[in-house]
Amino acid sequence: MALRVARRACKDLDQQLLDHTVALARLALARDGQGRLRLRREYVFEFSSEGIERRRGGAIILGARVERVQLELPDGLVVLPADR
Repeated sequence: MALRVARRACKDLDQQLLDHTVALARLALARDGQGRLRLRREYVFEFSSEGIERRRGGAIILGARVERVQLELPDGLVVLPADR
């Protein structure tokens, strides 16, 4: 799921997902909107606009729901809507 949302975010912003991978950065329990405990996973990935420089991105998934996808572009941080 994290790889799918990273690919889509990069495609939507005309970026190239490097190495075609995401890495698990953090794992924790958190409550969802209904107060139920869910597994919260934070993933990181790298992308590039021209394949030369490497930039960081991340995705946060709570249970089976994407909470946030973000990419650090030259113009600043871009946070994409949830459930991508």
